[in-house]
Amino acid sequence: MSNNRTVLIALGLVAVVVVIVLAIYTMSGAEEAAAPTDTTNTDDQSTVDEPTDDQTAATTNDSEVIVFTDDGFSAAEYSAVPGDTVTVRNDSSQDLQFSSDNHPTHRDEPALNTPVIAAGDTTTFTAPSEPGEYGFHDHIRSQFTGVLVIE
Repeated sequence: MSNNRTVLIALGLVAVVVVIVLAIYTMSGAEEAAAPTDTTNTDDQSTVDEPTDDQTAATTNDSEVIVFTDDGFSAAEYSAVPGDTVTVRNDSSQDLQFSSDNHPTHRDEPALNTPVIAAGDTTTFTAPSEPGEYGFHDHIRSQFTGVLVIE
């Protein structure tokens, strides 16, 4: 009888820990969702300029388009001028969290840090005002990297 009671107490403690972890995870997701964002659903094609070739960086009307696919970023390097609007388009089947280097703190250029971008969605940010090379990556799968060159 004592062993059964011990097992039940252990299972109860595990259940409490799981609930707490899920609550923390859900709250952190809610904070990201509540943050202001320029995310635009690409179902409305009238608001998104499509690049002519997903394997190259596409520039359209003062906006650099950084394309993310299931294989990572479509180009290793993108370029923009200071103050340009930069669009990040998630053509992958998973969420993307576009972040500046250095992983995991993302403090190299905070302007590049965006909320999570759902599959099929886009977001924008303003290019840094200082010329230079700015590294970025997907925070969720940090092996996917690229560089934004401000000229």
